Amino acid sequence: SMASGIPSSARTTAAITLVRHGDSEVEDLLEQAASRVTTSAVMLVPEPIAAMAKLAHDVELDLGTTAVVVDFGGSSFDVTLVRRTETGFGRIGEPASLPELGGFDVDNAVLAHVEEMLGIEVTTRVDIADHEGMFALRRLRAACRVAKEELSSVHETVINVDLPDIQTQVTIARDDLERGIGGALAEAVDLVGAVVADAGLTLDDLDVALVVGGSSRIPLLSYLITERTGLPIVADPLPELTVSLGAALFAEENPPE
Repeated sequence: SMASGIPSSARTTAAITLVRHGDSEVEDLLEQAASRVTTSAVMLVPEPIAAMAKLAHDVELDLGTTAVVVDFGGSSFDVTLVRRTETGFGRIGEPASLPELGGFDVDNAVLAHVEEMLGIEVTTRVDIADHEGMFALRRLRAACRVAKEELSSVHETVINVDLPDIQTQVTIARDDLERGIGGALAEAVDLVGAVVADAGLTLDDLDVALVVGGSSRIPLLSYLITERTGLPIVADPLPELTVSLGAALFAEENPPE
């Protein structure tokens, strides 16, 4: 209802997103799981299609508009080409993914900075049987995640370290984070050119780069996409919700075309 203004009571379909379409085993599992929690009809919507639907809901897209959807979420970095068609939205070529790069890995880069500044490996200092220590380590990981998010809008922040034998603060700057993830993120952005080439297209055939996922807030991502592709970038104010809000459009009585 946030996406369309249509109350949930008017919906007759439950929309569930999946990273990529075509994996029948995954789709069957999702449909089985959904049947246990809802009596509504279930529609599986590929995440890049949902993202494109949200864009088309927000702005007028001409037929043939082609976007590269860059999804930098919590557990992976995914690149997909999507085109506006007369019947809706169509995927072009094959998507590419880096499952080893996601928001969790960026959190680990922040934690690595903390360890470097302290000169210790905090994760190995806490025994798994030490419940207080493990709880403190979880707090530290949460603080690293918050710091990552803050560095998308500020140039420097402070991480509180409150372990059983260490109580201090560590300053981290955006430059520190970018040094930690820059190489991996540059490699990920290079997937755009590879996906475009594999689809038999050139970057000139694309109209826009649509960035989604919570980690897409990281300024370095947009910088690298612009530098390496020259494409204009579009992003929701809340990019972590783009896919879910786009999927909600498919659950309306009259889904997007």
